[in-house]
Amino acid sequence: MQLARTYLGVDPGTTTGLAVLRLTHEGFVAAHHQIEGIHDAAYWIRKHCEGNFVELVYESFYIGDRTLRAGKQGVFDALNLIGWIVVEIEDWIGTRTYPQSPSVGKTVANDVLKGMGLYSSKYRHGTDAMRHVVRHHLTHIPKSNVSKLYAKVVEEIDN
Repeated sequence: MQLARTYLGVDPGTTTGLAVLRLTHEGFVAAHHQIEGIHDAAYWIRKHCEGNFVELVYESFYIGDRTLRAGKQGVFDALNLIGWIVVEIEDWIGTRTYPQSPSVGKTVANDVLKGMGLYSSKYRHGTDAMRHVVRHHLTHIPKSNVSKLYAKVVEEIDN
């Protein structure tokens, strides 16, 4: 028997997007959120993920000249947040981590997320985190219900 999976997406930045996609027998349940700074993430992540097998899909975050010019405090908050999340959830039932480059998440369009019911107009950064979760499914789990729904929605949009 395979443990049910909960996918936690993180889009770090000055405003950090969080998204959870929990697989169920009927499909999936999704939640979006976004935070500023690093302290508000703990409660939300625990509420949605603790006690589950978590697959963490996060946007890798590198400090470069452009990043530093954009805002120093947010840069270091994002790095601290990713580090804290990895350390925190490692003690739960199980965890796998999957970093993705920023450009990978951008390959999942808004129209497709809307058609899948995974778009949040309230939490733009949370939607960006969900893009990473969906891309993870397309890349690593092409036969999942998420990947199948993605293909169906893309086909409907194209027709």
